[in-house]
Amino acid sequence: MTLDPTARFSNVQDSLKKYLVDSLETIEGIELSFDKILDDPRTVEPSTNRWVSVKTSPVMTEALSEAKLELFCVTRADPERYKLWQLRDTVLGYFSDEDNPSVQKSIPFYRSRAAGAWTLIGGLVVSDIREDLENLRDNSQLLLMTITLNYASKV
Repeated sequence: MTLDPTARFSNVQDSLKKYLVDSLETIEGIELSFDKILDDPRTVEPSTNRWVSVKTSPVMTEALSEAKLELFCVTRADPERYKLWQLRDTVLGYFSDEDNPSVQKSIPFYRSRAAGAWTLIGGLVVSDIREDLENLRDNSQLLLMTITLNYASKV
């Protein structure tokens, strides 16, 4: 018996990665790393002064499933956090609906495939965003955005 595409966490992760690459990396020019937190070699390069490290994890799989998306927004050489706040605002803009702030943002949810076209199977709805700020050892600034997403699943 195979698992329904809406219950496959790999589809959630692939959909989020596509959304982040298409928006933050391609449109905004922000460097991304996935599931490496802050150990990506590109972030060690002194010329890199802003990036987002991404981590996704399943929390609950049922009729209304839940996933957590952690975005580690980091800036370097930013003592007053000016670049960090700009990065935060840019990232947050992709998880809110500026035309209708009372509506929750929906991210396209695809059935991903290694070969062949992806199929749209629903939406990943942003239900909560939490932020936590800290300084890193090298005086880099870090803002952790934890985004809770809900989506319908056939389990």
